[in-house]
Amino acid sequence: MSKRSPALRHDQPLLSCERAWGKILARAKPLEKISVPLDDACGMALAESVRAPRAVPPFDNSAMDGFAVRAADLRGPIDPSPICLEIVATIPAGTHWRGKIQLGQAAKIMTGAAMPRGANTVVPVESTREEGGWVEILTMPAMGSNVRRRGGDLGRGRVALRRRARLTPAALTLIASLGLTHITCWRRPRVAILASGSELIVPGQPLPRGHIYESSHWALCETLRALGAEVTFLGIARDDRAETRRLIRRGLRGDVLLTAGGVSVGEFDFIRDELARCGADEIFWRVAQRPGKPLLFAATEQTLVFGLPGNPVSSLVSTEMYVKPALRQMMGFAKSEIFPPRLRLPTAEQITKPPRLRTFHRASFTVAEGRVALELTRSDQSSGIFSTMLDAHALTNLPPRLTVIEPGEEVECFVLNPEALVRVMQR
Repeated sequence: MSKRSPALRHDQPLLSCERAWGKILARAKPLEKISVPLDDACGMALAESVRAPRAVPPFDNSAMDGFAVRAADLRGPIDPSPICLEIVATIPAGTHWRGKIQLGQAAKIMTGAAMPRGANTVVPVESTREEGGWVEILTMPAMGSNVRRRGGDLGRGRVALRRRARLTPAALTLIASLGLTHITCWRRPRVAILASGSELIVPGQPLPRGHIYESSHWALCETLRALGAEVTFLGIARDDRAETRRLIRRGLRGDVLLTAGGVSVGEFDFIRDELARCGADEIFWRVAQRPGKPLLFAATEQTLVFGLPGNPVSSLVSTEMYVKPALRQMMGFAKSEIFPPRLRLPTAEQITKPPRLRTFHRASFTVAEGRVALELTRSDQSSGIFSTMLDAHALTNLPPRLTVIEPGEEVECFVLNPEALVRVMQR
């Protein structure tokens, strides 16, 4: 006999976005710390600060191909008496010459090679003329020129990267320069995605009348993988309670379960009931926002559950505003990185919105009257029009009290594409 689900109310008041964010982040605890090889760490956050076990660079070395010399030998006029120095060694990178540069001597040196004792300056090869074991200095550099000093980047014991730092390619390059192969991070969250609805057909199959191709999971999977999560698509749950329950149980084995569709009040919207049957506690259902009002948030002891609307626009906007902040916190990101950056910009056009709902319009950056401004990606911002997401550089953050925003009025937005903002600012 199947477990009976608790009674779920369908007349719950709408929750504000602020309260929804608070309830989600209160449950999104950082995952356990693990040792990660560098080649698998990009996008993760450091769980422990990294200190330099040695100086970087570990020795004085040449910044370019040329001749290592004593600066004292370069003093004096070049013309009419050019300075000529005896070449006593050739020092390739990766070798160690044990000699010492004496008065009137020079060593041919390659980029990255260790500076010989006695030398303190490198003359670029293009500023010299070499002949018969001697080098003539054509242009005089300042003392210390073209030499990278030991510890010039990092001294031994100095903090190279602090706890919670994002591991970008540049950060990984710095860690590799310290000779480290593994670092301690919060592990990547395991996310399962489940689409719901008998009307959905996998792309590539014939499309029967009354059906649509399932598309939500493509955007969800890729945006969460780009964040650094390990994502699995569970497939499509038909409008059948047993099948829905089976797939939900599979999804509850991970850290986060996303369901797309089936969370409204229709006769075949089974997600809420079946989550309850599977032991998930419903934290809230329905948020005072557009798009994405029927958002569901539930949890078990080990899994957070987001019941997203089935509409691709609503599910992707809800993912940006609720799922990704939760995942960033679980991955140990700094508090300043949990939400997308916020910015106040004027609008390039009149914007209208429904009362009593916070509205996330899809907008792009443009230039209006010499200033960077927000422009809606389409005048029709219906959640059924996915093309509004194609050039969405930002989401407006219009509070419930507003209904009309006139052109030129400043509004707050969440920046989704900082590179697009930079490009517009450079016009």
